[in-house]
Amino acid sequence: MAKPAASSDTRQQLLRAALKHFANSGYAATSVQDIVDDAKLSKPALYYHFKDKAGLFQAPASGSSWKPRSRGSLTIFGRIAS
Repeated sequence: MAKPAASSDTRQQLLRAALKHFANSGYAATSVQDIVDDAKLSKPALYYHFKDKAGLFQAPASGSSWKPRSRGSLTIFGRIAS
């Protein structure tokens, strides 16, 4: 059974918030609470979509469906994502 579209939107919100915090503060300095506060979601919502913070960090590299809103607008690890 596929997850509903709203679930996909929630996942995308979490990924955007996480990437923003990881890029600005680093992985170790970013808490799950920082991510859910920025995404305006709850911790249970995060843990529904991701096993843990490490899973959230690895999601863009593991072929998730996340895409930046516009090309070249996201800097990760000092490189522009395209």
